[in-house]
Amino acid sequence: MLGATAFRMIHAQATADPGGDRERLIVVLGMHRSGTSAITRGLKALGVELGDNLYAPDPEINAKGYWEDADLAGLNIRLLQALDSEWHDTRPLPCDFVDRLTSGGFLLQAVDLLRAKLQSHRVFGFKDPRNSLLLPFWKRAFAELDSRVVYVLAVRNPLSVIESLARRDQFDFKKSAQLWLLHSVHMLENTSFEKERVVVDYDILMESPGDALRRIGRALALDVIPGELDAYEREFLDRTLRHSEHDPDHPALTGFMGTMLPDLYAALRQTACGTIAIDSEAVLRQLSRARRELDSADAALALAG
Repeated sequence: MLGATAFRMIHAQATADPGGDRERLIVVLGMHRSGTSAITRGLKALGVELGDNLYAPDPEINAKGYWEDADLAGLNIRLLQALDSEWHDTRPLPCDFVDRLTSGGFLLQAVDLLRAKLQSHRVFGFKDPRNSLLLPFWKRAFAELDSRVVYVLAVRNPLSVIESLARRDQFDFKKSAQLWLLHSVHMLENTSFEKERVVVDYDILMESPGDALRRIGRALALDVIPGELDAYEREFLDRTLRHSEHDPDHPALTGFMGTMLPDLYAALRQTACGTIAIDSEAVLRQLSRARRELDSADAALALAG
């Protein structure tokens, strides 16, 4: 019988791009506290390698681990610092931020890091919630690689995210709601022309991980590895660590921005259920509405400044 390592190597080769022997980069996007860690860990059941330099688990925040490459996430932190920003900044990034980061020498660093990761892992998962905002920069780096890039978009009920940020960071409702909207809009806009992307709802994954991962696999042309899914369900998933769970139409979400948050989330959840397409009129209508809200908030910040 094949060992687990040998099986994964054969699986990675079998599920590589049918047009050639290109490496595959699975990019996970989503708002912080949206289940990106649990979703990324689940990708291992599809043969996705996450590297050998992961952030250590934090028993107070992410007891089961972040499943985030420390080299790539560390570069993202430096990118935001170079732009005088940080992960919870509600201000928009400068319009020319990609050119500024490129001229600052960060593009070469990004390309070198990605090449090193893909040289060791033919199907590599790159997860960091900051990617939602910084993706235009990373796309410039991806263009330097001969790799197939696909996207996993993580979503979670905004009220659960807001409550999680209140516990961990003491953020108020307004700030967290703005952050959820900002990350959700940017991850949709920044992948709008990508053919290979799939939306995953954290709560749906927790309720039926096998079905959710098989759906991801179908979208990304990856097969579930026998045994890996079982290990994920038995050893990793812990429903006691999910401290917030709410109905998609919880009334608390309508107290700020009207129905903006629940309406956008409802459309994304339908996409994650497979009942509507990510580029359907229902999603695009809510995305356009959310973009107008962000533009209005940005204009108000500019006037106040």
